[in-house]
Amino acid sequence: MRHGLTPFLLISLAFAAPAQGNARDDSRVALAAGARNLFDGNPRAARIELLNAIKADPENSLAHALQGRIYLALGDGAAAEAELQRAIRNGMNAPALSHLLAHAYLLQGDPDRALETASRTIGPARAQAYAHRIAARAAIALGENDRAASQLDAALAIVPRSSLLWSDIGRFRLLTGNVGGAVEAAQRASMLNPANIEALLLMGQLVRGQYGMLAAIPWFEKALTVDPGNMEAMGQFAATLGEAGQNASMLALTRKMLTLDPDNAQAFYLQAVMAARAGNDSLARSLVYRIRGKMVTVPAMTLLQSVLEMKDGNAEQAIARLEDLSRAQPSNLAVRRLLGLALWQAGDAHSAIAALEPIARRIDADSYTLTLIGRAYEAIDDRAAAAIALDRAAQTRRGEPALFTLSEGRSDRSGDLENAEIAIPRISTMARNGDLGSALNAAERLRDLNSGTPAAHVLVGDVLTMLGRPADAANAYRSAANIQFSESTAMRFIAALQQSGQSAAALKVLELYLSQNPRSVPALRLATDHLMATGQWSRAIDVLDGLRLRLGNRDATILANLGWAWFSEGKTDKALAFAGAAYALAPSNPAVAKGYGLILLRSGKDKARGAALIKKAANTHLAICLHRSRARHIEWYHGSRFARTIDTST
Repeated sequence: MRHGLTPFLLISLAFAAPAQGNARDDSRVALAAGARNLFDGNPRAARIELLNAIKADPENSLAHALQGRIYLALGDGAAAEAELQRAIRNGMNAPALSHLLAHAYLLQGDPDRALETASRTIGPARAQAYAHRIAARAAIALGENDRAASQLDAALAIVPRSSLLWSDIGRFRLLTGNVGGAVEAAQRASMLNPANIEALLLMGQLVRGQYGMLAAIPWFEKALTVDPGNMEAMGQFAATLGEAGQNASMLALTRKMLTLDPDNAQAFYLQAVMAARAGNDSLARSLVYRIRGKMVTVPAMTLLQSVLEMKDGNAEQAIARLEDLSRAQPSNLAVRRLLGLALWQAGDAHSAIAALEPIARRIDADSYTLTLIGRAYEAIDDRAAAAIALDRAAQTRRGEPALFTLSEGRSDRSGDLENAEIAIPRISTMARNGDLGSALNAAERLRDLNSGTPAAHVLVGDVLTMLGRPADAANAYRSAANIQFSESTAMRFIAALQQSGQSAAALKVLELYLSQNPRSVPALRLATDHLMATGQWSRAIDVLDGLRLRLGNRDATILANLGWAWFSEGKTDKALAFAGAAYALAPSNPAVAKGYGLILLRSGKDKARGAALIKKAANTHLAICLHRSRARHIEWYHGSRFARTIDTST
C-alpha cells in the first residue's frame, strides 16, 4: 500500500475514535468495504465507499479519518486535511492524527508546517514512524538533507521491515547521488512488499538510469498491474515511452490519464512536447494553456514554454523565465544554450556571450553554440574572439566529452574531501591546475568511500583521462556505467575505449546504449560516423534524416553527411541539395566545402566550382591549423571576469 496505509494504523484510529453506537448499519458496512478496497490497493473504489459511509452517518469520525487517509493515497492534500479536521471535530484525538495532517500539509506544499505538525504525533510506534517519514520528506523539500537522514534513521529504528520506509530511503539515496544504495533500498522495499507502488516506481526510475528507457518499461507496467489507475505510474510510464520514441503508446496512455483526471497537467505537458516535436506549435501552445500554471516550478515545462515563446517572437518573455531557471540550475547546458539564443534574438549580444561562455569554453562545445557566440562577438566588434569561436565551429568533429562536468560548485570551500559536494569541485581544480597526482589520490579516496555513487567513479575516470591513461579511465567509466548508464557516462566510456584502441568494445557499448536510449543525439551522431565509415549508406541516411527532422536544418555536419550519403547511394540531386545547404550554413568548414566540391566535381554538375571548393577547403584547413596554433595562447575572453586560456586543439 502507499503512504503507510496499513490495517494496524486503521485499528489504531478505531481505538482513538469515540463510540459510534448510533451510527447507521449501512455506514459501518460501507466503511468496512472502503477499508478492504484501500488495503487491496484500490483507493479510488475505497473513496466511493467512504463517501457512502459519510453520507449515511456524517458524524462518523472514523469514516472521515479513513477518507482522509484515502485522499492522502490519491495525493490530494487539501481534501485529506478537510476530512481529517472533520474527524477531529467529531471527537477524534488531534495529536493521534498529527502524522496524517503533516502529510496533508506536505502535499499542499507547506513543508515547514508539515515538520512542525509531525513532531506533535502521539500514539502507536507505527504512527511515530510514519511521522518521521513525513518529516524526512519535508526536510528534503527544505534542502535539509542531514535532518532528513536523521528522521529516516529514527523511523528505521522503529519499523526496520517497512517497505514504504525503504522506498523513502531509496529515494533519499538517489537524491544524494548514492545510486547503488538506492537500488539496494528499492530492491529491499520490493522484497518486503511486491505490491508497493512506490518501490516499483523507484525501481523503474533506477533501471531507466542504469540500463535505459526500454528496460524500465516492465517496472511501470507492473506498477499499473497493481494499481491500474495510479496517476504517478501512468505519468512516469508515458514520459518513458515518449523518450523511447514510442509516441503512439505515449499518446494513448496520456489520453487514459485525462479520462481519469480531465485536468491532469502532466498528461497535457507530455502531449504538448509531442506536438512541439512534430512542429505543431499551435497545438502545443493550446495544450500548455490548458495546464494553467500547474507546472510553473518544473524546469522542463519552463523550457517548453520558452521555446514556444521564442518561436512566437516573444524573446523577452522567454528570457525572464530562462534567467530564473539558469540561476537555479547553473550546470544545465540546455537552459544556457536557449537563454543565449533568446538574448541574441533580443539584440543583447553582451548578455548572450555571458550565457553561452560556459558551454563555448568546453572542448566538446557544439557547432551551433560556437557559431552563435561567434556572431555575438562580431556584433560587439571583438574580431579575435569571434574568429576563434567560428574556427572551432568549422571543425568537422567535436572534441571528446568534456571532463569535470559534475563540478560546477565552488572549489574554494573548506571542509573534508570525503564530502562529495566539497570534494568534486576541489579535485577538479587540482586537476586543472596540473596537480594530477594529488587529484587522482583524492578522487580514488572519494570513490572508495562512495562506491555506490557514479559521479565518484566518473571523477576518477576524468583524472585518469587527463593523465593519458585511457584504458584505466575506461575501467572507471565502466564502473560508473554499471551503476548508472547515463548519456554522459556512456560517451566518456566510448571515447576512452576508442582512445585505448578498443574500437570493437566501443562499438558494443554504443550499440547497447542506443538499444535502450534510441533518441540520444550524441549516440546517434556516433552511430552515423560508424555507418558511414563502413559504407552502410541507407542506414546512415535513416539516422541522419531522423536527426535533421528533430534538430532542424541548422546543423551543417548533419546536412553535409546526408549529402555524401545520398551521393554514395547514387542520388545526385538530393546529394547536391543537402551539400549545398550545408555549405550555405558553414562556408568556412573545410569538410563541408570539400564534400560539396567533390559531389560537384564527380557528378559533373560543375567541375570548375567543385575544384575551387576543394582547393578552398585545403587552404581553409591549413589556415585553421595555423590559427589554432596561434590561438593556443590567446585569452578567450578579455577582462578579469572571463579571463582564461583556451586550448582549442582536439
